[in-house]
Formats: sequence, C-alpha cells, structure tokens
Amino acid sequence: MKNTFLEEKQITYEGRCVRCYMRNEKCICDLIPKIDNRVGLTVLMHHRESYKTTNTARLAHLCLQKSEVILRGLPQQ
Repeated sequence: MKNTFLEEKQITYEGRCVRCYMRNEKCICDLIPKIDNRVGLTVLMHHRESYKTTNTARLAHLCLQKSEVILRGLPQQ
C-alpha cells in the first residue's frame, strides 16, 4: 500500500527526526518494529494531525508493512 502522507508530505522541523518527528535526542526510529501484517490497515487522518509527535497513526504506519494513511480536510479536497 502506498502512503503519500510519508512520501510526499514530508516536512522538516529543526531539531526533529524527519521520520518519527520526535526531537533528535529522543528519536525512536531504532525502536520501531517491522510487522508483516496479513491484513492491510488504512487510516483516515485530518491533515492537522499529520505532523504532531503524538500521532499514533504515523507510528502504526511505520510499524506495519501493509498500511496507508490518507489525509483529509486539505483545502483542495
């Protein structure tokens, strides 16, 4: 499943990891497991939630091989 949320909407915040968005000194990327799920997961997310560090949908997508996040509420939608 393709994820435009991570691949096309990536922005950078000074001092933050571009993958997990945690502060560089608190980056959890090395701790995120890779799970080969049999059933795909699709998460619909409001665009204002997409870059929060408390974004569990982002973390779930980083863990789950078959997952996607679809952003909603963008001005062009």
